[in-house]
Amino acid sequence: MRVLVVSLEFADPLFSGNGVYARTIVRSLLLSGFEVLVLSGRPSELDEAQCDGGVPGAQVLTISCDIWKRLDRYSSWNQFAVDSAQHAAAVSKFQPAVCIGVDWTSIGVLTTLQSAQAVDEKMHFCYMNFRIATNSTGVSADDIEFYRQKEAQAMVLSDLRVALCKMDSEILHGIFPMATPPAVLSPPLREDIRKMALEAAERPQLVRKYLTCCSRITPEKNVHKFVELCIALRPFLASVGIVPYLVGASVAGDYASDTIDKLKAAFPGESCITKEFMPPDELSKVYCETALLVLPSLYDSWGMVVTEAAAFGASTLLHNCNIGVADLLLPSELSLTADFSATDIAEVAQVAQAALADRDLLQAMACRAQEASMGWNEVAFSSQLAALLQSSVSETAAP
Repeated sequence: MRVLVVSLEFADPLFSGNGVYARTIVRSLLLSGFEVLVLSGRPSELDEAQCDGGVPGAQVLTISCDIWKRLDRYSSWNQFAVDSAQHAAAVSKFQPAVCIGVDWTSIGVLTTLQSAQAVDEKMHFCYMNFRIATNSTGVSADDIEFYRQKEAQAMVLSDLRVALCKMDSEILHGIFPMATPPAVLSPPLREDIRKMALEAAERPQLVRKYLTCCSRITPEKNVHKFVELCIALRPFLASVGIVPYLVGASVAGDYASDTIDKLKAAFPGESCITKEFMPPDELSKVYCETALLVLPSLYDSWGMVVTEAAAFGASTLLHNCNIGVADLLLPSELSLTADFSATDIAEVAQVAQAALADRDLLQAMACRAQEASMGWNEVAFSSQLAALLQSSVSETAAP
């Protein structure tokens, strides 16, 4: 079966978990014997030859995007859609039986290809929702209405709808009622990280000296709460030798610069800050030295960094609701939770300090989380993905 994958973020340079997970999907399709063509965005300052697809065996075609490192309505989603027409002939030649569209930003590409008659009208469309934009926090009412319209269109146009977690399936079905709720297929631990974690386990353990946050530095990721947490814990962190480490691609604007500046001011010459998306070999080293990972998002469809950190033996402190990875790490013995929506960071700081003060308990929790993380891998994922696609196509084709 030939599968067309449309993802605004896929080719290098990656900047978020969306691109990471899109690559996981393509690797899994190839593992199951599918032929794959990918349409991806790329930053306009780079040409196609400079943007590696990162997945051997997949054909990747790119579309220039003037705005990079964004996946919201202020991204180059419309440019991505309109200019995808340049690849209509290649898509037509490929003759995909299925198109997997990542998030609402893929819908414009689909309609462009349909208008150009580059895809068969019987082509099956699978809408994979990586994040429910309509459920975003930290955005305007106008933004929410925009996302509602786009995601409604994606739900209506699709033959198969897939969410990352049970929570998102329920939310999508509640906002956009269909005959059946979206299927649930959670992101696995990516293979390169899994292998690095196995190798790290054979080496002497490094000192866990970081309180780490690994997220895009944007309002919807609530990263300023991590900075507030670090500031509240500053005397304690200094006493136990823990250093704040902020890792994440930042976009132009006041939010990212203000967040970074506050952390630098509170920890002059002490904090570690990486303002770009970190490749897996570098990220693995940070995870190995992380005492506690912090995921401050108030809503996250999954939380890939949680399972990645767990693979390297690091526990996570996350918001007490609306985080998809809870499907895998819900029991309290596998992760820590607190209310990151509270104005006062005191409760969160209390939970973090208690955990960091009891390293034996933290390590025991990390070991249990590590087992859960390593158990859901790309091989298991690829089988479930293939079964979903084949079952859905068979149902659609049935008389």
